[in-house]
Amino acid sequence: MSSENARNKFLKDCETLIKAIHANKGTKVDEAIRRQSKDGEISSSEPWCELRHYLGRLHSYREAAEVIVASTERWPKLFEDFTVVSVQSSRHMRKPIPKSELTAADIIRNMIPEEEDPRPYLSQVEVMQKLGLDKLIQDQVRRQSFRPYVHAEVLVHGHLLRRGISHPRNYWNGWKYIGSSKPTCRLCYYYFNAHQDNVHVRNSHLNLYPNWRLPDVFENEGPDAIRRQIQLMENITENVRNDAKRTLEEKRPLGKRHDSNTHSALPEYLNLSDSSSVMGSVSQARMSTSRDGHRELSTIREGSCCSLDPNEASDGSDDEGGGVPVFCR
Repeated sequence: MSSENARNKFLKDCETLIKAIHANKGTKVDEAIRRQSKDGEISSSEPWCELRHYLGRLHSYREAAEVIVASTERWPKLFEDFTVVSVQSSRHMRKPIPKSELTAADIIRNMIPEEEDPRPYLSQVEVMQKLGLDKLIQDQVRRQSFRPYVHAEVLVHGHLLRRGISHPRNYWNGWKYIGSSKPTCRLCYYYFNAHQDNVHVRNSHLNLYPNWRLPDVFENEGPDAIRRQIQLMENITENVRNDAKRTLEEKRPLGKRHDSNTHSALPEYLNLSDSSSVMGSVSQARMSTSRDGHRELSTIREGSCCSLDPNEASDGSDDEGGGVPVFCR
């Protein structure tokens, strides 16, 4: 079989599979998969969770096509006379922690303010150290791939700010929104939540990735830019500290097994007749306040039947690309 024939067969098979998944929606088979992914022991339901997730991801291709078609009818000018600008990926910085014998106790002592007693957290960490927490930390620090870079949404935001694009009038239809193919990670969420530019992004899955960093700020940008960067870092750091404390207290980390949603759907606002109410639907942030006052997305566990295994070690790799296309008017 020639490469062209093989390619056509592959695409045809993909089309057939996606049609089958779409036709399966709401059937007894679909209900059985949902039931199996929620009921029973974790060890037995996990394969069903994975099946449900990947069926949902495959079906999202069809739904993405439907969204594009509906958008061309709703906002035809969005698809006229546009330019695709490629934003270069950020450079990977050097390993931020050269020390290889870092322990959980070291981290606790560094993150707890002097006026706060670290002993309750140290005692909680001691239990986790017996389960190999220190080794997980040291393995992460030693990884050659531990070289943080700027994530896509933050990269686009920095690209726009450097070109003076910050007012809503500079955005299409006045909507200050940066879109992405996946929900934002936790640190990107903290970045946009703290940034004074007040631009909207997708809801977060609240997963953490070690290879994350802020965009560069240079001396020629002036002392105000450096000061804002420091304030931004302090705000993000404070949120991470609160997360660490809460995780130790509750013994349950926030996040999802996958960095993509299991289910997608055609947004309701594409069927609205009044376009003036669309941005209110898009930008409405559904947040709740936890006990420590930290804002969390109330949608974090929607559509997720598998919780993150706290004993599951990350391989340290991010599958989020650095460079992304930007659509400019």
